[in-house]
Amino acid sequence: MYNRHFLILTLLFCSKNVISQPTKLQDDKSLITTFNIKYKEGFNKNDSLVMYIMPENGFMIRNPSLFEPVRQVAYPKDSIYTFTVQLKEPRYFILRKNGRGLSDSLSEHLLHKHFMEPGDSILMIYGDRKTEFSGRGSKKYFINEWISRIYDSIEFTFTPLPIKEQTLVKNTQKMIDLEEQKKNAAIQFLNKIAEKSATYYELTLADIYGTTQGASIYSVSLLIRNYNKEQKDSVKNILIASLKLPSSLSDSVLALSSPYMSFLGQYIQVTNNIYESKEHFVNTAIRRYKGVVREKLITKFLLSDYESLRNPDSFYYATTSYIRTEKYSKQLADFFSIRRVGSIAYDFSLLDLEGNQIKLSDFSGKVVLLDFWYEGCAPCVMLNKEVLKKVKEYFNKNTNIVFISINLGSGEQAWKKAVKSGLYTDLGAVNVYTGELGYNHPVVSEYAVSAAPTLFLIDKNGRLAVTETQQLLTIKGLVEKIKGLL
Repeated sequence: MYNRHFLILTLLFCSKNVISQPTKLQDDKSLITTFNIKYKEGFNKNDSLVMYIMPENGFMIRNPSLFEPVRQVAYPKDSIYTFTVQLKEPRYFILRKNGRGLSDSLSEHLLHKHFMEPGDSILMIYGDRKTEFSGRGSKKYFINEWISRIYDSIEFTFTPLPIKEQTLVKNTQKMIDLEEQKKNAAIQFLNKIAEKSATYYELTLADIYGTTQGASIYSVSLLIRNYNKEQKDSVKNILIASLKLPSSLSDSVLALSSPYMSFLGQYIQVTNNIYESKEHFVNTAIRRYKGVVREKLITKFLLSDYESLRNPDSFYYATTSYIRTEKYSKQLADFFSIRRVGSIAYDFSLLDLEGNQIKLSDFSGKVVLLDFWYEGCAPCVMLNKEVLKKVKEYFNKNTNIVFISINLGSGEQAWKKAVKSGLYTDLGAVNVYTGELGYNHPVVSEYAVSAAPTLFLIDKNGRLAVTETQQLLTIKGLVEKIKGLL
């Protein structure tokens, strides 16, 4: 008997040609993926299910707009929830009950970071204590659930204070051994259950390496953050010696694995000590890796760390010869063309505090500073306090400069409360927000906003004048740029 609180989730991945064998990657066509979810006890008619389909690229960047997950919300119709997705390759997804967002800690997870393949046809019976899967492609869901349980069952015992160097080394080794134990147990289980010829086997194996070794790097980095350089170096050498890259997996599979690609970024940093040099990250990726793994690392870095580059346009053009996959080259080309100085700035339309539609074109003939921020962004608070407030005071009597503050992703009430707090902006600015669309609003993609705070200066003719936030992060730099445009 199953627990009284359960769902029946029918995952039907359909196409014109139904495949009965384990699905292989489809390069030439996409397949329609349909989730039909039927509930019994434990749900009511007001409950929603939310599916977040992770970016095709498999990686996330800070406050992503270009790689915001596709969010689908379903309410029951005749006791059935329905989701429809179109797939060309395996994609990670999250399924939540009553989820308001990826950071919503109150929503209930039904599935977390599983991956689906084109052609899957799954029946999932979900309960508080028991989850079962059946149907074509179901084995990987079962395996992933059990691997999660394996991870959770292996706990770390921390050595208490006083802290000494031998204690630091001991705890470092404990953390590494813990993740190694998780990795070995998960691989042993995978090898026992999975068909090694199936696509999901290799992708799951890559996920195991990425998850456990990425956790080692993260845990050790937290452990040593308050130690001196000599102690950090000794621990770093222990960590590096423990990290192993899977030699049997193809680049195409590794590139699909979100945990593995995240780990690889961490691995480059740890093994090269290049936290200070952002350009060195890409140069190391170019030198050390090849194929789609290299392309993906370069793409991720250029899109997520654009603002940290000393000369982003030059660096972009210097690396384009290594990007041969069309989707990555197009993303980079679109991103950098959007930020090209002299191009016409996107004429957005956003709601202000009074509910009025505000357009960029309303301020034609004036210099405009756009400031993108989100609630909870500590650097945004610092920028407003140390720079923006003082620059606004400097130009207080000048009617030819307009400061537009654009909130990303907050709900209306949270945004209004944040504005009134004075932490991120002030009532003297033109305060607008992206509404229910959040990061999916066109203003975010049109300005290729990938982090916060992000600043743009627009000249009196409505053209982009400064697109690199780094040039505008000081009072002197921002004042001089604005003066040059007035």
